[in-house]
Amino acid sequence: KSSERFIEEMRVKTPALYAVSHPQRNRWWAAKIDELLNGGGATFVLLGNNHVLGPDSVPVSLTRRGIATRLV
Repeated sequence: KSSERFIEEMRVKTPALYAVSHPQRNRWWAAKIDELLNGGGATFVLLGNNHVLGPDSVPVSLTRRGIATRLV
């Protein structure tokens, strides 16, 4: 089963668990990354697979904050 399909199944079948493990967590990470980027100097961010997939991913959260992202 792919990670993206797993995340979508979790979102539908266990929305309370999904809310904590994805949207809330990823919004927190987006805020932390925003803070690091505004701190000056160089910042390198590496995210695991489940942080970059789905409609509530860290890249989506960063885009909502006006921060451009690029998956490599």
